[in-house]
Amino acid sequence: MRILLTGANGYIGKRLLPNLVQEGHTVICCVRDKNRFNPPESLIQNIEITEIDFLDKNSITKIPQNIDGAYYLMHSMTSSSAYEKKELICASNFKEAVNKTKIRHVVYLSGIINETSLSRHLLSRKAVEDELAKGNYNFTTLRAGIIIGSGSASFEIIRDLTEKIPLLLTPIWVRTKCQPIGVRDVKNILTKTMFNVETYNKNFDIGGPDILTYKEMLLGYAKVRGLKRKLLIFPLITPKISSYWLYFLTSTSYKLATALVQSMNVEVVCRNCDINKILDITPIGYEQALKRTLLRIEEHQIVSSWKDSLVSGRIKVDLSEFNTIDVCGTGGDEKKTFNISTLSAFVIAGAGYKVAKHGNYGVSSSCGSSNVLEFLGYRFTNEEAVLKQQLEKANFCMMHAPLFHPAMKNVAPIRKELGIKTFFNMLGPIVNPSFPKNQLVGVFNLEIARVYNYLLQNTEKNYTILHSLDG
Repeated sequence: MRILLTGANGYIGKRLLPNLVQEGHTVICCVRDKNRFNPPESLIQNIEITEIDFLDKNSITKIPQNIDGAYYLMHSMTSSSAYEKKELICASNFKEAVNKTKIRHVVYLSGIINETSLSRHLLSRKAVEDELAKGNYNFTTLRAGIIIGSGSASFEIIRDLTEKIPLLLTPIWVRTKCQPIGVRDVKNILTKTMFNVETYNKNFDIGGPDILTYKEMLLGYAKVRGLKRKLLIFPLITPKISSYWLYFLTSTSYKLATALVQSMNVEVVCRNCDINKILDITPIGYEQALKRTLLRIEEHQIVSSWKDSLVSGRIKVDLSEFNTIDVCGTGGDEKKTFNISTLSAFVIAGAGYKVAKHGNYGVSSSCGSSNVLEFLGYRFTNEEAVLKQQLEKANFCMMHAPLFHPAMKNVAPIRKELGIKTFFNMLGPIVNPSFPKNQLVGVFNLEIARVYNYLLQNTEKNYTILHSLDG
């Protein structure tokens, strides 16, 4: 069968693709940017790749007519604060496009929506479900809560909070109940649902056997890792403060943190487990899912991450004709010295190497790379031709982060007011919009060095991580 896979470059899409190929399907992978989609060589013969932006009606004409089924795995939660409108437009355009094909079945992965009072995020999921259900095809919705797997946003938040902080002062929503499910079970359910007539025109909740509070999930992670952790609930923490709390303590983006906090006040517990009987699947429990996930991380076998689709939203430049290196720091040495990464970049460029530097104004240090270059008269640009010309003439170009990452403009005033290191300090070295093949990272402590090693070893980059033992 020919299967259309939307969100093929996303967290679930990347993991589902090998399952579909193994089932003997030919998979048409829909991505916004082919350059950001690198499937394993073993799958190439069984897939087709097409660039489609479902917000653009002209773009969706690329969907082939001869498709038998489709997975709808898209959302816009991390790309815009007004994501509901974008999600509805994408769903409507998808429905209109596939209505013109010979498609038999569409499967949509959504969220559990059994409560009467829902968050914006879950209301948007329900609106998308209602829109997709209007199509001229058999339609199945699979509603999941927390997905546990290496690289999933939920798991990364649990891990970040538990690993970093021995005593957690938490918002009241940690008492909310949820029903987590392992990512492998999600993949199996998605795979087996396609073309199963018993699932046609129905919706199902999917979850593991354990119903837990977020507090129990955090402490459960600590138990599996052998960590001594205490958790105190602080009722006066508002939703806005909760969002900042998640944003600063974990690797999630602020927009995603805001959406998740709203949803964390809503119980996501399955109505029943009918889908397990239909598909003959027995999902594993939370503790087993954690152990399996941690083993995958230990073995460096992280197929996909929630960041994959987020990072692909940046403004990109193609400097691949140059063998470039990015020299980037993570917040300065707090000694009010000259910006170290910028000075190092000048030296490397002077030695004849091409430097495609990525940076911003100083927040947690007295002088950021953008401050230095602006003082020296450098004019920031995101024009590819100008950047290439600079590399040819001076072996150096600068990519000022706010020109390439629209979200940076929104958080810049907050970062400046806080004046401390935030998630964006650590994000800088891994989101260079030119995708340099070489990376030199300076870090402000050894723990951050460990995090970067974990992130960069799963890429094809040549990298070096530096930390001065004198601070």
